[in-house]
Amino acid sequence: MLILKINIRLIAGLLFLLCTSKMIASTITSGNVSGDSIFSNIDSKIIRLIKDGNLPSMQIVVVTGENTTWSKFYDNDNHGKVLYKVGSIEKVLTATAYLQLHEKRLINIDDDVNKYLPFILRHPRFPDIPITIKMLLSHRSGLEMFQHQFDWDTKDIDLIKKDSAWLRRIKNWNKEEFIKASLDTGGVNYNESVWKFKPGTNYIYSNSGFFILGYLLEKITGQTYAEYITENIFKPLGMNDSRFVETDSSSSLFVAYTRNGKQNIKLPFMAGMYTTADDMAKFMIAHMNEGSYNGITLLRRESIELMYTKHTPGKNLFHLIDNCPYDGYGLGIIQYDEDIFGHGGSTIGYQSLWSFDRSTKKGYLILTNINGLVYGRKNFDSIWQTVSAIEEILKSELGFSRLRWITYYMIGSIIISFIIFLMIRKRKRVFKTT
Repeated sequence: MLILKINIRLIAGLLFLLCTSKMIASTITSGNVSGDSIFSNIDSKIIRLIKDGNLPSMQIVVVTGENTTWSKFYDNDNHGKVLYKVGSIEKVLTATAYLQLHEKRLINIDDDVNKYLPFILRHPRFPDIPITIKMLLSHRSGLEMFQHQFDWDTKDIDLIKKDSAWLRRIKNWNKEEFIKASLDTGGVNYNESVWKFKPGTNYIYSNSGFFILGYLLEKITGQTYAEYITENIFKPLGMNDSRFVETDSSSSLFVAYTRNGKQNIKLPFMAGMYTTADDMAKFMIAHMNEGSYNGITLLRRESIELMYTKHTPGKNLFHLIDNCPYDGYGLGIIQYDEDIFGHGGSTIGYQSLWSFDRSTKKGYLILTNINGLVYGRKNFDSIWQTVSAIEEILKSELGFSRLRWITYYMIGSIIISFIIFLMIRKRKRVFKTT
């Protein structure tokens, strides 16, 4: 009877602690974005960091509700207007495209990808388990990353001067040739170690999964990836500075840098998607406002909810099984904290951050045209420290606060203390009865 009473008290106490900790977190994360003084404070700090960090340029946008609240272009090298690549933020665009197709019933995200592919995609150790579109969108297919998929993986041959006929051959393959060579057990780029676990059972971040999704989108729609994104996202939202550029361009809009030690080195032109923070703000506002921007419906509300559902739980004190390092992962979107979502991006010459709070409808974007990965992790880290410091300023001023681990540690400490208290109390009662 005594044990039953203690268990009831313990459960009641835990529920109380969980509720109060959530209330505490909600109180701490509140904040306001208003007044020129706040942006003036942000601006002066950022100018100093950009100069000290030797970043060639940066564009930052703050959004609130349905509007861009603040936008600033920092031109540290006096180059003038540039467009930026956003790296993995494109995953949010890709996921949006698939939710549009899901709405139109052209696909179902639970479909086996082999329904649309001209070849078979299966985990070599689990060939009977279908790999679905949803698994690829949520990084749960078991596939990590094909070797030689990115320029920095091949050490950027033209820049570093490491000549290799084999790698040059890979760089000239089209998407289908590369995917086949990487999936086929007899393919020249096949490596079984890229397959990590049974499909659908865990999380591992997969650039190759989204590479396949880009190719698959073309097979489903009959358009190139660039054509579909331009027609169904850029044009409806009025993202007029956003474009896909495939051929070499000498335009001053496309300038990027890497770093070797303290020296910034200009990079050659690289094909891909280019945009501005102002354009990506329109895309963010649509996502913050249940799929709508300026009277245009990008996605229906139910599709937004499906995309932002936690399809992969984050690793925490109560869930230690999954590998996801965040609070969770939806479909092409990271859940950083309970209401904070977004994505980061990193590619040769560019770094980017795209993050917002769904509850307060505040968000920020950071785009810069330098990345040090070509010359090693140390160079990358020196740049990232500056970008990260700027992000912390924005989060602080906007009232963003990622308290997940602080909250969990606080809850854990209180729970342990509570259990110890009950055990001591029980021992005292037992001692008295004897």
